[in-house]
Amino acid sequence: MSRAWRNVAVIGAAIIIPLGFYAVITAKLLGRICYNISGFKIKGIGAGAIDLVITLDVKNPANVNIKIEGYYIDVKINGETVATVKNDKERVLESDAVSLLDIPVTLSYDKFINKVKWNEILSYFISGKTDKIFVNLEGKFLGAIAKIPVSTSIKLDYSLQEIMKMIKAPATPC
Repeated sequence: MSRAWRNVAVIGAAIIIPLGFYAVITAKLLGRICYNISGFKIKGIGAGAIDLVITLDVKNPANVNIKIEGYYIDVKINGETVATVKNDKERVLESDAVSLLDIPVTLSYDKFINKVKWNEILSYFISGKTDKIFVNLEGKFLGAIAKIPVSTSIKLDYSLQEIMKMIKAPATPC
């Protein structure tokens, strides 16, 4: 191997190896974030849908900032998908801090009433049996490292009663 090729190989390795370490470390950090529900608010009730916002506390336990490039979440009530939320807005999760993430959800009356056992949910709600109404959030936080997509899964499963307790007495995730 000529001297020029050795120099190119050394320079290439000096660039590629640190980028590889950066990619692996960032992927691990994105996987360490944790979250919980800290808010729930009905924004409006319209002719065909209910608009609400679910607020997540998202903790980045790492000592470096992490950039998420969006999320994809299925919202389920008692196991039935009633809405899918997609967002591609970039957010920075500050190092060793908790960030608030508002997730706007639009529930179509048709999907909501036809997919879930509406009469059962309504009777639970009216009778105060909110421990029998479950809200599930399943999806992914999306990120990228050197233009290579990386994601970490979101999976929350709480009863309405548990959500109300979390909102009244917020706790830091992790």
